[in-house]
Amino acid sequence: MEYNAVYFGSFNPVHRGHIEAMRSIFSFPNIKSIDIVLTPHNPDKDESSIYPYSIRKELIKKSFYRMQYGDTSDHTSGLKNHINTDLSIYNDDSKYMIVNDIETTLTKPNHTYKTIRELKNTLPNIAIVLGTDTINDIHNWENSEELICLPIIHLKRCGYEISENASNYNIIHTLVNLPNVSSTEIRNKIKNDDYTELQNYIPYYMADFFKDEMKGYNRQINIDTILNKNENE
Repeated sequence: MEYNAVYFGSFNPVHRGHIEAMRSIFSFPNIKSIDIVLTPHNPDKDESSIYPYSIRKELIKKSFYRMQYGDTSDHTSGLKNHINTDLSIYNDDSKYMIVNDIETTLTKPNHTYKTIRELKNTLPNIAIVLGTDTINDIHNWENSEELICLPIIHLKRCGYEISENASNYNIIHTLVNLPNVSSTEIRNKIKNDDYTELQNYIPYYMADFFKDEMKGYNRQINIDTILNKNENE
């Protein structure tokens, strides 16, 4: 059976772990598509710590734009030729990857089961992408029975094992050895003006953006200039 993968997250910011996971999921023969559902505001997170939605979306799109051109420092050569001019949709005639804005149209709070209900109206055979920690905790989520019954693509988290309660879930793929990167750690480094080894966590052009942003650049006006300044190098 072919599945349409749905990868939820705040991507605050997108980092090498996210990028490698998406690349790997896209490579599975039975995965027809990936909808990257960018969450405007996770109800379990402090809204003041979340970068603007437009910036998070643009960083994802720019990351995948670079992926298409084989930036080997990002382990991305496997996605060459899966791009069209939109930059939010990538395809190779048989599968695609898209940044999905559906949660911007739904009422808050952005509970996952509500989004899945809406996606099912147009997207058959959904498989949900979840980390180990989330799989172990999902039974505590609102209307969790609507999520637990879905096929799961498991992102193995360092230091976590699947709990006994979750061992019977329908896990169709497990990804291991993903980069152990934390968005929270990245934000703390940026907040403290600590750019040491930042490029081990995020692509170099994103590190450049955050350095310039911390110097007072306007995010909306300068993001394309900053992210594209090395485009032809």
